Amino acid sequence: MQRILGAYSMLMLVVSVYFGFGNTSDIANTATLPQKLVGVTATAYAIAALCCLAATWRSPRWLYALVVMWATLVVATALLATVVYAHDVSVTTILAVTGACVLIVAPVVRWARGRSAHAIT
Repeated sequence: MQRILGAYSMLMLVVSVYFGFGNTSDIANTATLPQKLVGVTATAYAIAALCCLAATWRSPRWLYALVVMWATLVVATALLATVVYAHDVSVTTILAVTGACVLIVAPVVRWARGRSAHAIT
């Protein structure tokens, strides 16, 4: 199970780097400040994902803390993008986006917790 979580986690972190740095143009090319903020938070979670990938091999003790920061940025970016770009935002939409993001990032957090615990002992 840990091997499957590890593969899924690496995939999610690499995809985060790809899509996060793919949104850097939003910082300069959007009209409103909230839209620019979506680009900034996407770039921030890409940088956090890079740090997580590095910590996987270089410093597993820091991995859990970095992954929690990455997961928080991913969820925050998704919520912010929903509020900024959706035409009709309801509580149901916000709950659905939050739930979907948590389901996506939770296995990565679980994997990082196990990997960090093994590094400490």
